[in-house]
Amino acid sequence: TRDIALALGLSLEEARVFKHLLYRVTIDTVKCYDAQVREILFGAGLALGAPPGLLAAQQRFYDELQRVFKYGRSLGEFWHTQTGILQGCALSQVWINVLGAAWVWAIREAAPTVKTDVFIDDRSMRDEKPENVQCALDTTAVFDEAAGQEAEPKKSGAWGNSSAAPVAKHVRAFHLRGVPLDRRTDDKQLGVHYQYGGAAGRTVQQDRTDSAVAAAKRLGKLPLGPGRKEFYAGSAVLSKQTFGAENHPPTAADMDRLRKAVVEALRGQTCKS
Repeated sequence: TRDIALALGLSLEEARVFKHLLYRVTIDTVKCYDAQVREILFGAGLALGAPPGLLAAQQRFYDELQRVFKYGRSLGEFWHTQTGILQGCALSQVWINVLGAAWVWAIREAAPTVKTDVFIDDRSMRDEKPENVQCALDTTAVFDEAAGQEAEPKKSGAWGNSSAAPVAKHVRAFHLRGVPLDRRTDDKQLGVHYQYGGAAGRTVQQDRTDSAVAAAKRLGKLPLGPGRKEFYAGSAVLSKQTFGAENHPPTAADMDRLRKAVVEALRGQTCKS
């Protein structure tokens, strides 16, 4: 996820420096693990050179897998399913990555200049030309239908790195299977807050600072020695504010109030900045 965050941040910075337009769409996949068609995943794995023994073992595992609906302490009848892979199983990440790689290859063939990112159920595409992005969206719709999965247009989004009217018009025209995508001026992707079109808000970072300050206050109440408190302040308090701040750091005011909260937690007193 850090690679994806840095790649997008560099693309945004490059567009600002060289005054290029940049368009991007993010795609939300409906029930990513539950919707996977195992025959397609295992077939793709075989075509890519996966060991037949591994595929046979996975097939036997899922052939014997049963599901059941639970309500309170009551269980319904057990039943078999033809779709879905187990979320939390390490091998499931392999199959999700196989499908993600196949999607990237499909986009590269249809729209070679479009840059893609994929992390499990989060997919995104960006390019300097809106027509290329729309081509990638159309390809995504065809790919998902063939793969047996579905994207949710209403939970997906689109943006351009300029608030100019022509750019906003292109962004509003982006659609997936005929359904318009939500136009966004800022977004949080994989934990990182991004600002589009020159906005200067820091709402996500402010929320994270609030969380860090609250953690510092809880730390101050614990019956721990100075060394242990310093350890937890560095590992569990300060990290709440710095996570996801690669592109837009906290404001000076937010950094100052967290500093005061940490000093008070460690020494039982406030400090002057």
